[in-house]
Amino acid sequence: MTEFRVPTVDGEATFTAEPRRVEGRLVARTQVEFRDGTEGRVYVADDGSVYPSVSTVVGARDADTTGLDRWKATHDGSAGSADWRNLLRFKSAVGTLAHEAVLGPLADRDLWGAEEAAAMAALDGLGTVDHPETLASWLAEAGGADAATMGELAVAWCRDNAESVRADLVRPLDVERFLIDDDRGYAGQVDLVYETTRPGADRAVCDLKTSKRVYHKHRLQAEAYAAALDGGVDLLKVARLDPYEQSTEASYHYQWVDPSSRWDDPVTREDLRTEVEALAAQVRRERLPVRRVLSDSRD
Repeated sequence: MTEFRVPTVDGEATFTAEPRRVEGRLVARTQVEFRDGTEGRVYVADDGSVYPSVSTVVGARDADTTGLDRWKATHDGSAGSADWRNLLRFKSAVGTLAHEAVLGPLADRDLWGAEEAAAMAALDGLGTVDHPETLASWLAEAGGADAATMGELAVAWCRDNAESVRADLVRPLDVERFLIDDDRGYAGQVDLVYETTRPGADRAVCDLKTSKRVYHKHRLQAEAYAAALDGGVDLLKVARLDPYEQSTEASYHYQWVDPSSRWDDPVTREDLRTEVEALAAQVRRERLPVRRVLSDSRD
C-alpha cells in the first residue's frame, strides 16, 4: 500500500491504496468531492498529478438529470416502491463483479481485488431486497429476495452470455489497464484492448457495460480510451450485457455514423474525440482542485 497526496482547495488530503505502475509512475484512484460539489473519481500519480477519470469527464455531458430525478422520485422506498439507493448499490456491485467474471479469463493476472471484495460485501450487506421484481422478474423468481443470491445469478448470466465481448477477438493485449492522457488531462481504466478479426482493423478497444442500452456517453468513453493509447486503435466496441432484461449487444464505431441506424445523432470518431477534449478541459477548469477525498467505490 502507498500513501498518495491530493491537492485540495484548502491544502492537501491523503489516501492509501494499492498502486499500479503507469509509464514509470505509481498511480492509484479514489473517489472525491470536487470543488463544485459534485462527486467522482480521480487518478493520482506519485508525482502529485491529479486526473479526473474518463467516466467523470464524459459524465459532465449529462447536465439534464430530469429523467434520473423522476426515476428516483418513483423509487423512493415509500408507498410500496423499491428504494433507488438499494437498486443502484445492487447494480453497481453486479457491474463490478461481472467485469471480473467476464474479463478475468482473458487476463494474465488475477483481477480480483479490493473493489471486487467491496462489491461482494455490498451485496451481502443489502440482505433482503424489497420488491426484487423491480430489478428483474426472472431474478426475483430464481433468487427470491436475497441480494447475494440474485447478484450471483446476474453475474453468472453475464459470464455465460459474453459472446459480444469475444465475438471478434483474436487475442487480448491488455485487460483492465490504467491509462493516463497527459495531453488531454484525464485518466481511466480500459476494459479490454485486443487484436480483432474485423476487416481493415488490427487493434481494438472494448468497453463492457451492463446497461439496458448503449448510450452516447459510452461512445465517448471508448474514444477517450483510444485517444489515451496514443493512436493505433482501429476499432471501438461497446459490449453490452444486460442481465436484467437478458439482452446483449456488440456496438461498433462504424455503426455510429450510419444515419439509418437507431442513432439519431450519428457521430464520427473525430467528433467524439473533439467532444472528449472539450469535456476534459471543462472538468479540469470547473472541478479541480478537489474539495475532499471520499471513501472509494467503482464509478
